[in-house]
Amino acid sequence: MAVGLSKYATILAESGLCSIAEFELNGEKEFLKNPPLPLRRIIDGGANKGAWSALALDMHSSLEEIAIIEPNPALCEQLENRFLDDNRVKVFSMALDYRQDSLALSFSEEGDEHASVCPASLNEKEADVSLVPTTTIDRILEELDWSSIDLLKLDLEGFDYFAMLGARKAFASKQVSMVQFEVTRAWEDAGSSPCAAFRLLQGFGFQLFHIRSDGLHAVQPSMPHFSIYSNFLGIHNSVKSQGSIGA
Repeated sequence: MAVGLSKYATILAESGLCSIAEFELNGEKEFLKNPPLPLRRIIDGGANKGAWSALALDMHSSLEEIAIIEPNPALCEQLENRFLDDNRVKVFSMALDYRQDSLALSFSEEGDEHASVCPASLNEKEADVSLVPTTTIDRILEELDWSSIDLLKLDLEGFDYFAMLGARKAFASKQVSMVQFEVTRAWEDAGSSPCAAFRLLQGFGFQLFHIRSDGLHAVQPSMPHFSIYSNFLGIHNSVKSQGSIGA
């Protein structure tokens, strides 16, 4: 009976959290256009071809610096060329994790956007596999000598939680104002849970919101496990919003 109720709770949770993947329609673009605070420094983890970073740079004249982190070597070359003449951008060719090490990356030489360090992806027949270095958010901030960032954006094909574990020093010292991340079924392949990410962020003083087409909606603290496509935002309690944060 308990198992049945748990499964029902998950279905109910996922029915309320499911988002469409289109950036233009699911609330992500609107959030980027009108964030709760001015954006001066950003880390874009899992930047793919750089479309999100390029849009952020176009939208916000206040942006002074953006660190783009991408493990796919084919995409990194494209990113270097795309932002060659923009001195606000620094590209890091590595994966984000909770420690400095190396991981096997599954990717496409053609520059497919869905490179992954999740073990399940290594079994895909069409994928190329290469060992890539890993680093942490804490280490990136030290290397850049940034005292704070306004937005840490993560899109790591299921590895987002591990990247958050690598930012614990920054979270503890209140260096990060907002954390945006995407949940998909890949989280299960990575062996992580969005609920664990919620607990981690809440423990460091972040309020959690579901990014929807009609704005930001507060996440309930008793959320059951889920893994359906959805986007979330953590806003630190110290942030003084320049507008309404959400329901």
